Amino acid sequence: MVDGLLGLLNPMASLSDMAPSGVMVERQVVRSLAALVGFDPATADGVCTSGGTVSNLIAVLAARNRAFPEAWEKGVAGMRPRAFCSEDVHYSVRRVFGIAGMGSDALTAISTDAAGRMRVGLLEEAIHLARRAGESPFLVVAGAPSTPIGAFDPIGAIGAVARAAGLWLHVDAAHGGGLLFSERLRPLLAGAAVADSFSMDGHKMVFQPSSQGWLRFRHGADAYAAFRQRVPYLLGPDGADSDFDAIGKSLQCTRRLDALKLWVTWHLYGSRTLGGWAEQCVATARAFYQRLVDHPDFEPVHVPACNIVCFRARHPSGRHDDGFHDALRARLLVQGNAWVVLTTWRGERLLRTAWMNPTQGEEQVAAVVAALAAARASLLAAG
Repeated sequence: MVDGLLGLLNPMASLSDMAPSGVMVERQVVRSLAALVGFDPATADGVCTSGGTVSNLIAVLAARNRAFPEAWEKGVAGMRPRAFCSEDVHYSVRRVFGIAGMGSDALTAISTDAAGRMRVGLLEEAIHLARRAGESPFLVVAGAPSTPIGAFDPIGAIGAVARAAGLWLHVDAAHGGGLLFSERLRPLLAGAAVADSFSMDGHKMVFQPSSQGWLRFRHGADAYAAFRQRVPYLLGPDGADSDFDAIGKSLQCTRRLDALKLWVTWHLYGSRTLGGWAEQCVATARAFYQRLVDHPDFEPVHVPACNIVCFRARHPSGRHDDGFHDALRARLLVQGNAWVVLTTWRGERLLRTAWMNPTQGEEQVAAVVAALAAARASLLAAG
């Protein structure tokens, strides 16, 4: 309904004189989401984006420009920037470093513990070693959750290290940010209020139509740090025509009013319902995990922290076989009655599910497990 309305009205949501009510809608949602993270909505700011990749790009540019004030005009040659992330960071973070001209080699991947969470002690050591080597640490990226198995980095502890070292903390919660709507699941993101920036996708665990991302900054002035330009016909001397405009904070000039989708959803259903939907997805993932634990042919590789479950298919030989997993997924797709993806974690090819539909439950879990078992049996029978 809202997508149809946006197509009909076609508002340009970057400037208040072109879509005054639309810009106010986005501003209201940004402030409400900032409060959800734990930021002060009176001083925080942010912007609606197309998704996690663009949100991460803007956050990294803002962190870079704060650490290296001449980087926008002169680049970072000779500055030796250094940033830190989990070894399981989302691919977009490395992509962003390539786009930003720092190179993906400027990222140090920190090893994770048995549960897939960044090891904070190793982070602290890596920052110290980088400084001894003459590099310039400026940023830490925490995952909420990481991509492969949905592990949540210990944001509070990472934030304490970043703050002590004078580094920017960005929380990439593109997948898990929607859990903040749930009082039961919110502790998974404990410590997020100390972040300098926080990204979240509406089209993931806030159940919005694609595409919709949100980026929030604890300090409102940082929202304008990413793009340092003077465009007289659009931007004022401080980078925006007014406090209500998004143009100084956004990668794009022409933007749909995608903020309206979440504004309508939030007003219609409220935080409790949105949180309940997230809880249902996590409950379904945990039911799927338990089915795998009880099944002789499959083996989960982790206890799910959220709605993501990765697992092995047991090979009759007793050894792990990456090719067997590839073939099993291909057979499952041919059957056409269930869909899983492949991932690689700690050197192993695994099957991965992300339970994203709050209307699903035990019935769908049983159907997926049955489809997996049938695909495995068919594959083995075919030799």
